[in-house]
Amino acid sequence: MLLLWPQNFVLVFSVGTESTVPLEGIHPYIALVAVLLGMVAVGIAYKQFSDSRQLIKEARDITQNAMSLTTRVQGVARRSEELVGKTGDVISRTELVANAISTKYLGVFPLGFPVIAELIGNASRTVDIMVDSVAYGHYRAPEQFSIYLGRVREAASDRKVIIRMLVYSPRLKEKVRDEGFRGAEHFEETRRSLFFQRYFEEWHRGARKPGNYADFLRTLALSEQSYEAEVQNSGVKILRSEEAFQVFLWLVDDEEAAFSFPIHGEPAEIGFHTRDASLLRTFSQLFRRTWANNELRSPEAARGFKDAAEESDDNLENTGSG
Repeated sequence: MLLLWPQNFVLVFSVGTESTVPLEGIHPYIALVAVLLGMVAVGIAYKQFSDSRQLIKEARDITQNAMSLTTRVQGVARRSEELVGKTGDVISRTELVANAISTKYLGVFPLGFPVIAELIGNASRTVDIMVDSVAYGHYRAPEQFSIYLGRVREAASDRKVIIRMLVYSPRLKEKVRDEGFRGAEHFEETRRSLFFQRYFEEWHRGARKPGNYADFLRTLALSEQSYEAEVQNSGVKILRSEEAFQVFLWLVDDEEAAFSFPIHGEPAEIGFHTRDASLLRTFSQLFRRTWANNELRSPEAARGFKDAAEESDDNLENTGSG
């Protein structure tokens, strides 16, 4: 192949620096290689320039994406804070709603016993109790009754809480007790019951088990009398009623109460707890009215009225003679 080169050809083979190299005396192949190298260098430089622009563009995109992601994260954080705040509001409102439901179902006896014991344990001024017996629940729930009785004694003797109890008279208790155990014909069934076994084997261990129905009722009555004397010695005031109650009541400080509806002749008894102001007023009036009525009928009150009447007669006589 024959290559023809101009005599005064000027080769520019470096970027940014112009060099004039006469081609006289330069081998044609060397010149060709120089031209090719220069073109390759220019191509590489252009490629690097293009890549740099692309990298700069990608870096800008990454920066923008990072800024966008940061903004989104900040938005999520703000929303999370708002959600936490709203959750707190929901919890507060739920608590308010729960408190607004001021009367709550406690279940069938003895499920409400712990609540009754807790109420008495928290009493600071007064406890008014209207129930069939001082020993309420001592046979069917002796363990919980023991806790309950301890709270009554502690409130009356240690904290000087004024406790008043309205309970059935011995005659009425005997009638209700007989109805609850369904008479002598069911004594064998009673004697085989878990209540009977626990009462005499765990809570009155060593005591002679009653051999017949009359003995059984007598044993329960003596136990109730013992518990009654115990709480009276603690300072609890007790009055006895000849009329059965439609509702059993534990009213504490006139601020909250537990109450249940007895079903005479049946062990079932449905209990509730309340802070409802209207119910509390009704229960307070009911207890005070029932207490006042039975106070007038009690032998102690009768003796008091007799003494007062005799003193009044004496005063009248003295005035007349004067």
